[in-house]
Amino acid sequence: MQIFEGNEYELKQKFSLSPMSVVCIGILRNKNIYLTEPLLEMCAKGGPLEGFLKERSLAGALDNPKEWQALHAKYDPECLYEVVLLDEGRRKILALQMEIAAEAGWQREEKSLPEKQGGMALSNLDHKMQSLASFFSQDEIQKLKVTLATTVHAKEKREAIRKMALSEVSGQEKSILFLHTLADQDREVRSEAAKALEQIGINHEISQAIQNLTQGDRPQRLHSIGSLGKLFSEGNDLEKAAILQIFMATFRDLEYKEFRIPIFQSMILLCPYIPDRATSMLEQIMFCAMDMMVSHLSDVISTCSSLFSMLAQKDLDKVVSFLTKEIEKAQDTRLRAFLLVLLSENAPGSLSDALVGKMIFEISLGDELDPIYRNLGVKIVDLGEKAVPHLLERFSITIRATERIRIAKLFSVILAEKMLSLSSRKKILESYTYIFPSAPDILRILILDTALLKDPEISTTLKTEFAKEILLYVHRDRLDQFSQAVKAALCKMKKPAVDALIHVLKNPLHEAQSVKAAEILGDVVLNISEIDKESLLAWKNFCFEEAENTGNHKGHLFCVLGKLASCPKANAEFSEEICEYLLAHLCKTSYPYLLLEGIGFAVASAYISHETRHTICQLFMALMDRRLPENLIKEKKQGESKIYECSVKTSAYTDLLPVLLQGFLRLAVSSNILPTLRSAIIRYLLEKWEQLVSYKILWGPKNTTDLAETLYFICMDKATQEEERVGILRALCQKISIFSITEMISNLLVHCTGKKIEPVAEEISLSVLELCQSDDYKNQEDREILLRCVGRMVQSKKLARTKKKTDEIREKFLYNLFDGLRDQIFGVKEILEGLLDCPYLSKKDKMSIEKRLPKKSLFPLENQ
Repeated sequence: MQIFEGNEYELKQKFSLSPMSVVCIGILRNKNIYLTEPLLEMCAKGGPLEGFLKERSLAGALDNPKEWQALHAKYDPECLYEVVLLDEGRRKILALQMEIAAEAGWQREEKSLPEKQGGMALSNLDHKMQSLASFFSQDEIQKLKVTLATTVHAKEKREAIRKMALSEVSGQEKSILFLHTLADQDREVRSEAAKALEQIGINHEISQAIQNLTQGDRPQRLHSIGSLGKLFSEGNDLEKAAILQIFMATFRDLEYKEFRIPIFQSMILLCPYIPDRATSMLEQIMFCAMDMMVSHLSDVISTCSSLFSMLAQKDLDKVVSFLTKEIEKAQDTRLRAFLLVLLSENAPGSLSDALVGKMIFEISLGDELDPIYRNLGVKIVDLGEKAVPHLLERFSITIRATERIRIAKLFSVILAEKMLSLSSRKKILESYTYIFPSAPDILRILILDTALLKDPEISTTLKTEFAKEILLYVHRDRLDQFSQAVKAALCKMKKPAVDALIHVLKNPLHEAQSVKAAEILGDVVLNISEIDKESLLAWKNFCFEEAENTGNHKGHLFCVLGKLASCPKANAEFSEEICEYLLAHLCKTSYPYLLLEGIGFAVASAYISHETRHTICQLFMALMDRRLPENLIKEKKQGESKIYECSVKTSAYTDLLPVLLQGFLRLAVSSNILPTLRSAIIRYLLEKWEQLVSYKILWGPKNTTDLAETLYFICMDKATQEEERVGILRALCQKISIFSITEMISNLLVHCTGKKIEPVAEEISLSVLELCQSDDYKNQEDREILLRCVGRMVQSKKLARTKKKTDEIREKFLYNLFDGLRDQIFGVKEILEGLLDCPYLSKKDKMSIEKRLPKKSLFPLENQ
């Protein structure tokens, strides 16, 4: 078949085409679509298919059979010159149907000729070439080889290539020489070498792509790079070597700087097809990858990672040797870290102690958000036990706080994901103990969060020593959460922490330290689930002794005693003794609030007698019923200005109320309290609430909320009767406009169900609907809270006496949520998504929700 593959000049010379036809042929050629010479003859000026070629929709119609048929019928209605599209894989060809028939006829004719005649037939050109080859002597051929190997001048090399192509030198020797010149610095020499390689058997398409790469414009070069990458898999060894060589030469050519990334990406496509024996090819690709990492590291991280993974499958030893040498030579810290990541990804078993130490050193030199250093951290964690000695060494000798912080984070991840030996865990905690006093605050917080404090295999002595160190400066006033972090760490250690706290209380460095230690001691004791009786008695006796001494921590020891009385291992005698002791000191101490708090904990013990509980309940009620002075605030003059002074009794009462309310709560929800006593407490608290609502007594906002929370938790308790829950709900509903109370009520309606609660639920639901419709609560913050409450209440089993009324209320709630979704109120979308799993909503309601929710994208966000 006569396919035209010439350039624009040859096209104009051979065929009388209009300028527009030449432009259209160029567009098709750019899309790798070629035309046959008979078809071009039909497209000449005045030809029957000239309009067909100039049709702008021709290129697009090639992929659509219907459009193609309509276009062909438009310009050739009688189908005299039917045009067909042939797909050869590498390119597409437009030809006449009659050409295909003619080609079949010529092939039959060729098969009928004798084989000998076909084998011996030579064209005139072949005879001429053989004649020319005999003109070159051996000395001249030797000079040509030297010229190709050593000459700098491009013109001499080009002429030598042409002569060598005509010489009688063997094809293997020619291929070596031409591959060498294919790597020349001059583009024209490389183009001439490509032509010469075609003469000794290289694919024409590969040769043409190399010539376009060396002499074409930017689009042609990009197209050639992609084409050569695809043709590599189908080529023989010579063709593969030629493609790789031209890629290497072009990659190093400064004129092709903008094409380095496309060339590198195409080189990666070659790797699966490179033979395992071709170590020189692998080395060349690795050197190119190294050049890319030096100049464009951020752009080729994932590309280089996949490249070295493929190369390691072909020759792991070569990759390990290359990366190890480059790590030693690299000056840039980020590049060195990435090379370590590549080595650990492909050959983790080949990492020596020196390389592991280098990984530990490098991890602290970069930003932890950088993907390179993040991956390096992952590889260090994967090493597990092998990395611990090097981490400990750097942790102890470095003076950089940032490095220690990074290593502490790595320790946390390793302890969570890997199984370390007991000796390694002990060494880590010993190192923490040594560093803690001089560590910056952020590092201290990280150390206090370590999982080693819960490790049962680590000795009590080591934990106690660590606890003493962290208690050293716990008393200092701070604005951050350091003291809370210390308390949480001591609660994790449990018994060893108690020993350290008792040691500090016996030998405090400062009075404030002893106060803080006594405060923490109570929380630690409360978190210990298993205590032997001997330790319990020892701690009780210690508190008794210390409480008799003068000290600022005395009040907190009363609280500790109350918490000891509520321990599961306590008995009736033990708990009663502590209660009697606390009651006896109530009028003697200077710390009545802390002592009452201790009584509140002790009364929750399962071993306290009913008489003692009743006595303490009466005590709390008597304290809460104390009368306040009529003039709570006094006006005074100070010079020309006025000042207002609160009564001391008023502030004392305000501070006392939270302690009493917590005591009532612990007493009411204790496991074996008499139902009559629980009912009495609930009645008393409801009376106080009624007095507050009717303004017979005045409490501050915080104390009012505390009382509401106390009633809420009592109502949530399983032992509370349904009638009592109804009373609490009705009482709280009187202040439903306070949003914190609204949230409590909405949560109660979800968890508390029953026949008697249904009428109250209906009243509450209507009240919430009124709040939603009120103009006073139309700002974004108010609507967010109200709709959050509505979302909870929709999930309640019944909101009214009848199912019909419940459905009506639920429907109104849903419409309020839909309005919130329309107005983009924060959190409403998530509420509606959660309601799709609610068992009490009908299918119709769920369909209505799905209709209003925005459709989820079929594609991930990063691909959009």
